Amino acid sequence: MHIHDVFISRRIADKIWEEHGVSADEAIDLLYSGPMIRRAREGQYMAVGLATAGGYLTVIFEYQRGVAEIVTAYPSSDWQVKLFKKSKRRK
Repeated sequence: MHIHDVFISRRIADKIWEEHGVSADEAIDLLYSGPMIRRAREGQYMAVGLATAGGYLTVIFEYQRGVAEIVTAYPSSDWQVKLFKKSKRRK
């Protein structure tokens, strides 16, 4: 999967900031930084990686023809961090 462009609506950007303290720029940057990506629910993907502000970040997005549309973003849970670290050891 190669992401050429990332879209986030103002509503989602406001929601992830208010509920999770994650800025839209931080979520967008994560998708361009080569995160671990796994399938999530039908039509959605989960990206986990190091956040630009420190710590780990999870971004849920939909993907179509090189464009990722962010659905939500939040600080990663312990199991997501473990999955990320395990995937990076394999490379």
